[in-house]
Amino acid sequence: MRLLEWRITDFHHTRSRPSRRHCKTSLRVVIVELADDSGRRGHCRQSKMPKREEMPSRTEFQLANGRSVRLKSIDQWETYLGLLEGVPYRELNARMIDETLKNARARHHFEPHLIQPVETPIAAARYSPFGEPVALPAVTCVPQLDCHQTVSDEQKHGSTLPIVWFQPDFAFPIAPKIVESIVNLPWDKLATEYYC
Repeated sequence: MRLLEWRITDFHHTRSRPSRRHCKTSLRVVIVELADDSGRRGHCRQSKMPKREEMPSRTEFQLANGRSVRLKSIDQWETYLGLLEGVPYRELNARMIDETLKNARARHHFEPHLIQPVETPIAAARYSPFGEPVALPAVTCVPQLDCHQTVSDEQKHGSTLPIVWFQPDFAFPIAPKIVESIVNLPWDKLATEYYC
């Protein structure tokens, strides 16, 4: 096996300083060449890479009201990544949800919609002085959905809606109950129109 490495350097301006000094960004590209027992160079087997149609993804949704929306972006992370000790409880979960909505609003500049999560009681947990031990689903997802159609103002160019939801695993796939909630979104009521 041989390891080949290239380093690509790109220069760009920064607007954060008055002097507009050039900043350098380096991208390291690593290619691994495999060799069989005889020393000949080999290739990765295509069977190990799933075909495009087999890859679990869902980026477009046909809503119940007839609109077609697409997944423009998605951020996701482990829900309790920063919980170092103890168990989650309802008040903590509520604060985490509020903070996630606040961050989604700041990131996307549009009002986000929460798909209400189901909290699961933690049966094995000991008594907590802070309240009933319950857990949100393991992964927090914050996508932005986009539609090329407006809601009411035809002078604008489209409509968009950030969402917050929770599911057991990282997308993709998106949990079936979440897909059902997306399909039934009252888009005209929740989405915000925008100019390109």
